[in-house]
Amino acid sequence: MKAKKKTTIKSQRAQKELTDKDLMRFEAQLLKLKQQILKQKQYVDGIVLTPQGEAGAEVSSYRTHVADVGNEVYQREVISQISSYDAKILRQIDEALKRIREKNYGICVGCQKPIAKARLKALPYTDLCIECSKKLG
Repeated sequence: MKAKKKTTIKSQRAQKELTDKDLMRFEAQLLKLKQQILKQKQYVDGIVLTPQGEAGAEVSSYRTHVADVGNEVYQREVISQISSYDAKILRQIDEALKRIREKNYGICVGCQKPIAKARLKALPYTDLCIECSKKLG
């Protein structure tokens, strides 16, 4: 039976458990996640950037209570925070894809030790092992 080919990377010690096939799977997972977030971000940005008078104009014209205005402002703030979070995740995904290209994906930036495969499967864009992540809070 043919053995799995190991990727030559900057830190052989740290990456000995990630194969080329693993890296291809993580890359595909990251690209799929990126597309999902971009699609969601496009929708959310459309809501946030729509002037209050345009979207739902018929609803806005029937407002009779200041609480309705407050609720709309609150909803826009929540959507804006979601959009900011999405942008942060997109940056982390791009950085993870760069680490894959540079052959140092899966190495903790805090301690230079391997990040567990289970953690990478759950958070493929992470750059910290669980121990370093806990230290940072």
